[in-house]
Amino acid sequence: IANPLDASATLCEAELGNRALSTSGVMEQSFVQDGRIYCHLIDPTALGVETSAPVRQLLQVTVLAPSSMLADALSTAMFLLGCERGRIALAQFPDCSAFWVYSGAEGIQCAAHQWPRDNFRLCK
Repeated sequence: IANPLDASATLCEAELGNRALSTSGVMEQSFVQDGRIYCHLIDPTALGVETSAPVRQLLQVTVLAPSSMLADALSTAMFLLGCERGRIALAQFPDCSAFWVYSGAEGIQCAAHQWPRDNFRLCK
């Protein structure tokens, strides 16, 4: 899984087993304005554009799921929902896992839901 702030760096590795993986985020199609990263994934429920840079901004979400179609759909949904609401939604998909990557004051921060610890390691 690529580091969303440096495409040449690897953030972590995960073994797929018999699952599909999909990542959605800001890496490929985005721009920065006033310290905030905007990308092609737009929350349709947003009431307006915030003008100040967030303290912590979601950069990408990676999902492991039984099929590629489900992984792709859930990675987009988990990006729009964020970690807190995403964990609640993922309760409906017990065979799926998600890994959120945020930028914050202290650099990259990660959060996970049911992410398999035995086949995952952060790269340095």
